[in-house]
Amino acid sequence: MKFSIKNLGAIHDAELDLANFTVICGKNNSGKTYVTYAIYGFLKLWKNYIELPISDILVKNILDNGIGELDLNDYEKSFKITLNHASKSYTSIIHRILASKEEYFSSTKFSIHFDFPSEVYYSTYKQKISARKTNLLIIEKEENSSIVKITLGVENEKPSLTTNFLTEILSQEITSLLFESIIPTPFIASAERTGSAIFTKELFFARNRMLDQINETRGDIDPFKLLSKIYSDYALPVKENVEFTQRLTKIRNEKSWLAINHPDILKFFDQIAGGNYKATSDEVFFSPKKSGTLKLTMDESSSAVRSLVDIGFFLRHQANKGDILIIDEPELNLHPENQRMMARLCAKLANVGIKIFVTTHSDYFVKEINTLIMLKGTKDKSDELCKRYGYDIGELLDHNTLSVYLAHPEKKYIDGLNSKKMVNTLSLCDIDQEEGAQVKSFDESIEIMNTIQQEILFG
Repeated sequence: MKFSIKNLGAIHDAELDLANFTVICGKNNSGKTYVTYAIYGFLKLWKNYIELPISDILVKNILDNGIGELDLNDYEKSFKITLNHASKSYTSIIHRILASKEEYFSSTKFSIHFDFPSEVYYSTYKQKISARKTNLLIIEKEENSSIVKITLGVENEKPSLTTNFLTEILSQEITSLLFESIIPTPFIASAERTGSAIFTKELFFARNRMLDQINETRGDIDPFKLLSKIYSDYALPVKENVEFTQRLTKIRNEKSWLAINHPDILKFFDQIAGGNYKATSDEVFFSPKKSGTLKLTMDESSSAVRSLVDIGFFLRHQANKGDILIIDEPELNLHPENQRMMARLCAKLANVGIKIFVTTHSDYFVKEINTLIMLKGTKDKSDELCKRYGYDIGELLDHNTLSVYLAHPEKKYIDGLNSKKMVNTLSLCDIDQEEGAQVKSFDESIEIMNTIQQEILFG
């Protein structure tokens, strides 16, 4: 899946391919966060902007005869048009995703590109649409077929389905059939996650009190519109972090696919956190390792503990195979040793089927990724080196599964100008199995420091 971006904040023109493991590096104010938030917004809200047309004749046949068929080949022919329409629709509201003024994005273009999912032809599909314990529709497709059959679910009795309702339901279901296998379900840990971990409980109580007071006033105020206005001051990922933190006490009894199939990864995460998170019906606690029965609230815990709480609960209670975990600054508040462990955690997750997307300023994080790539490339030595330095085979990385980008200024031709101008873009860094990713931004800073220290010591 590729994203093309023009005139989005600091980024003038860039392309990004979503890989199994995607990393964006770069200096402050180089456009990393805007790109990340914009991609997250699309992955989160794509169903609002991808609409597949449903034939009026098909709808009439279903309502009149109780059955109808559509051919997925028809959607393959118009696939690029569908994506172009979705790109334009999403671009028009991207200022809301970023909680900024619309005029700042008047020349922004955000485009989505990927191939039609031909594998959908080879799979079977069956979905029942029900209401009040009654099957309204049955949608099914046989293996190695492009034909989707739609049948009314109630025999000898026509359900009260309107043309508009049936059209909307079919559009939603066929859209899901085609796109859910391509577009991963996202979870984001924004750089503001530490603050939401402390204050969400207070915000939750304050919101409830405000709603109670508004409802008591018999005025014309719509409390939900008011709340929507308040939340509109924050970017979508920040709002999602706040709302997820509010749900922590409710999801504590759920068990994720990751927890069931890869509990060893959760144990590794607990090593990074330095203990375990626990939730009651109204509070989240952290129990440091080897502390006995000690339980710390989030405002009593360290900033490192608070920066990891959302990620921990997602992994333990919600992470499914095929999801994408987006972390803005995984190194946030972590000691260099734990920054390296976060890189290893991300590699473990990517290798078991959870996609990873991170932005980072951490040389430790990137260098550890390179270590995992290089260990994978030394087949004759990897077992010995892994044993000596405590690595696991399951966290070694194939360089072909990664994309590493550098957000940086570069001379480019601008529309209407005959000469090049320095603008911000994303450049794909070279990666090979022997040396890893070459991220010049970090290397240059380290070389400058080394040069200064050499001169101080030796003149």
